[in-house]
Amino acid sequence: FSCEDKSSYSRKLPDIIIISPGVGRIILQPGETIQFKSRVFDKNNQEIIDASVVWSSDNDAVATIDENGIVSAVKKGIATIMATLETIQSMREVVVSTSKKRVLSELFTSST
Repeated sequence: FSCEDKSSYSRKLPDIIIISPGVGRIILQPGETIQFKSRVFDKNNQEIIDASVVWSSDNDAVATIDENGIVSAVKKGIATIMATLETIQSMREVVVSTSKKRVLSELFTSST
């Protein structure tokens, strides 16, 4: 027996987490919700079907997320939603605004 011994058990190790829907910022108004889903892949780009991520928000005052991936917009601001599995993490930014017109202005000025 050595550290390099190959066991018959071959567990797929997560390499990347994909969060849907889409890419980029998600724009919501207070009180709105959206369902996030995750897909986990190993280094060979094979999906790990039974992988279960832990959802979290860096700013629960702006947007919360439950264990099922339901994001709830609370109040105006920006929150980063994270899906974590072991040492792998993926993030999606959620913008909560009271008007769609104002969000477009905020997006334009923050990117220039």
